[in-house]
Amino acid sequence: MNCRPALLLVIAIVMPAAARAQMTSAPGVVIEEAAVRIDPTARVPLTTLSRGTDVTVLSVQESWVQIAFEDLRYGRRVGYIPRSQIKIAGTGAAPTVRETSRNTSEPARALPGAAPAARPPVRSVAAEFPSATPSPDTPTELRPATRAVIPIGDAFSSAIVPPTRGVRPPVSPKRGMQVTLMIPRALLKADEDGGSRTVPAVGADIVGAGRGAAVNGVTEWGRAGLPSMLAGTIKKISRKGDYTALELQTTSPRGSDMLVTLRFADSVSDPEGTLGQLVVEGGPDTPAAMTYRKEAHAAVADAIFVGDLGSLPQERKLAILATLQGAAGAPDVYLRDGRVYASFDLGVDARVFDERSADEANILAYVLNGTLLPDVRKMAQALASVQELHGMRVVYRIPHQPAPRAAVKDYQLELIADMKQAVALAGGEVTNAAFVDGATLLVDGQAVRVDLGH
Repeated sequence: MNCRPALLLVIAIVMPAAARAQMTSAPGVVIEEAAVRIDPTARVPLTTLSRGTDVTVLSVQESWVQIAFEDLRYGRRVGYIPRSQIKIAGTGAAPTVRETSRNTSEPARALPGAAPAARPPVRSVAAEFPSATPSPDTPTELRPATRAVIPIGDAFSSAIVPPTRGVRPPVSPKRGMQVTLMIPRALLKADEDGGSRTVPAVGADIVGAGRGAAVNGVTEWGRAGLPSMLAGTIKKISRKGDYTALELQTTSPRGSDMLVTLRFADSVSDPEGTLGQLVVEGGPDTPAAMTYRKEAHAAVADAIFVGDLGSLPQERKLAILATLQGAAGAPDVYLRDGRVYASFDLGVDARVFDERSADEANILAYVLNGTLLPDVRKMAQALASVQELHGMRVVYRIPHQPAPRAAVKDYQLELIADMKQAVALAGGEVTNAAFVDGATLLVDGQAVRVDLGH
């Protein structure tokens, strides 16, 4: 494999005949609660599927099965679950785990400092990932088209025909190139492999899904939220194992440097074409970026404005999203109990709080009064004209050190409030304490009460 530090144009996945799957694509059903992972080696699951959930089997590899399933928020998603937790139609009862085998249904835990374990070869379902060498009996119209491998930088001429709606030209990345990232912020997950306390890092895994690609397990990622519109510079392109990493230097919601890493797995058959759907060359105010944003808003409006909001005129829906997109604080949309909220991920506090001098309640009260609520006021002022939104959601991480020389941990704080109350806070009609008392405050997913005084 060519390991040059650039996104590779992968034509097909060629596997030994013995490794190819001997079954066709088939429906399946989850037979016990299963955590879905973007990759078998991933430490954090995408979600959990309950027993009885219907899925579509895409591929089988050793003790793992790649599946597609429907997510209420994100639409079609792709991930892996243990082979023992699914029954595939036509294969009889679910397989049992061999007691003498070390290849169990749980992913192996890596030792500190150890290199990542190699992923087992994928046995692809023929209907989803046809062999690179079709059989003599394969009809001509079903045979894959032959394509030549073209070096990065020579793949596309400078005279590119303007794309039609929803189809954009591919991007051949180069170090120093200015781009605007379009992946919704809701899909950019904290990246433990990069960044630091002063330079936060987020990332997304891009994997092949049928004829397209999924972003952190979401196939219809363009409908998952507002485009992030993050202006950045390509800092580095590198080959790592079975994927190619593209690093962007951009800015966090609080104005500090931020690193965004896009990891393109080898299963992405057209990396440059896929990158052209994820980024736009140039800044967020270029005509191409604005056209992309307009199309993205239309797709998001169709996905989130349902129920009572479904009767709003299309112009009003788009105006709401445009107003939200223009607000400070990394804006996005968030569905909670079928209601639409304006969502803001303000990143990580630059300070590390010492628990020896202040407990959790006092740290939270200090940050709420001094940092978060002033920001909430500003954001609510920008949204005073869009009270069709049910409320506001603000996410923030607060580093703290429980003991000397102990590892620094984060309080994952989430504030959810009614929009009318947020606007009242912005107008000085309610106090900080009254606003927080009427809001939902979660820390690490658990509801808490914080006394801000009166």
